[in-house]
Amino acid sequence: MDDIDNDILFEFESYEEFRQERLKLNAESTLKLWYSLPFNLTNIDNKLFKQQTLKQQRKRLRNLKFFAIYSMFLKKTFLKNRIRSKGFQLFNKTFNIPSLNDPCLYQIYESLGRITNQFLNRGKEYDSKINYQELYKAGRTVWFMIAFQVQLNLPLVLTDSIFGYNMLYPYTDDFIDSNQVSKETKIEFKKIFHDILLHGQSTYNPNAYFREKQSNVNHLNIEIHADRLEKIFDMVKFIENDWKRDEKNRGVYMSLATIHESQMKSILQHANIEDGYQPTMTFIEQISAEKGGASLIAAAFLIEGQLTRAKMAYLEYLGFAFQLLDDLQDFHEDMKNNHR
Repeated sequence: MDDIDNDILFEFESYEEFRQERLKLNAESTLKLWYSLPFNLTNIDNKLFKQQTLKQQRKRLRNLKFFAIYSMFLKKTFLKNRIRSKGFQLFNKTFNIPSLNDPCLYQIYESLGRITNQFLNRGKEYDSKINYQELYKAGRTVWFMIAFQVQLNLPLVLTDSIFGYNMLYPYTDDFIDSNQVSKETKIEFKKIFHDILLHGQSTYNPNAYFREKQSNVNHLNIEIHADRLEKIFDMVKFIENDWKRDEKNRGVYMSLATIHESQMKSILQHANIEDGYQPTMTFIEQISAEKGGASLIAAAFLIEGQLTRAKMAYLEYLGFAFQLLDDLQDFHEDMKNNHR
């Protein structure tokens, strides 16, 4: 990208302009680079690239889950320092970072652990039925949003919008990917939720917190999913607590609408045995690139409020990389459900 674009804000009057320009940026900064990569990339000798076997990956993931659970239940016991030390080691190994005796890094690690615990506790407080597997998946983007706070020298805190955005993941993604929800129901949900994200509700209460103001889902002809849909709409209210709906913050809600649109588009990645529908690999890659980029873009908007074109381009490609990692983790379940 030209240097002249570095300080140009990515902002538009209409959502359609925002969407079209964002897809253009995704194609230029992500897909173009992706298709130019050599096929033997994983065989290239690079000291910064540490390959792991499937067994090692599973062990690392299991250790991370155990750390999240132990740190929550043992945080007020004599074992808290030992648990914290294990967390530092896991962080270093996971991100291939050499161990450093740096007080600043330890403060960041402590904040990550503290905010992760707060997120898990708050998630359970809001929804006692949600399991830790879902919360763990939801919490991964929390770490990137905290990294954005570090970058901007902002206080490292779990804001309402961070909580709301990350809790949207288990509620919306599982709803969209579920084979128990009909295609017609998903289309109906898409239209309603897209409008809510972009324009809000006429009964919007900026002081809404948890269930002080129940979301209205009576107009949805999908009563069986009403409980989950209420939770989805409540998460939007959490975001509205931090970001008032006005012209200054319209990019925030446009970015949320575009991640929702990308999620809905991912339905097209699902093979259909009945009618023989089978998406091509190129089409799957395009949708994954759009969805992954949109995820981090929305996260960054919820921290900064505005983004430059250069930062958008960077987040597009980084988001695609993490989307690929997410897809690899869900590989077996997706194949079982004919998802690609």
